[in-house]
Amino acid sequence: MENLLKEINELNGVKGSFVLDGNGDVLSAAMPRTGRKDVEHIGREVVQVVALLRRLGEETDVLDFLFSAGRILVNGLTDLSLVVTCEPDVDVSMVRLKSNVVLAEIRRNARFKKHLEKASKAKRGSGASKNLDESYREIIRRLKPLRG
Repeated sequence: MENLLKEINELNGVKGSFVLDGNGDVLSAAMPRTGRKDVEHIGREVVQVVALLRRLGEETDVLDFLFSAGRILVNGLTDLSLVVTCEPDVDVSMVRLKSNVVLAEIRRNARFKKHLEKASKAKRGSGASKNLDESYREIIRRLKPLRG
């Protein structure tokens, strides 16, 4: 899988990439200038944002975080997420295109299918707001009252 990530990393403006399962666990990473703890932190935050959006009734399969010093593009968001860190002016359409191809190849891989099935079963039955950190729960409380 790392070879697939390295292909994404070869695109102009891409700094690195990694894959998360639905629980935010890092399955594979090709992040040359980023430490494992930073990658895990980004992964946890991505999962929190996805849970927040679901709790608010917003469904999406892509996220785009733009900062002055860079950009984080996330593709997938259901059982598997591909996170790509980039320069702010990266060709987003090219990264999305390559990301879709890589995600399709990963989903066809038998080893990762088994891992994703396990992660999916472990996640079943846990409500979206139950898995949110307190800071994200506070955002929900401010945006719309929680029911029940």
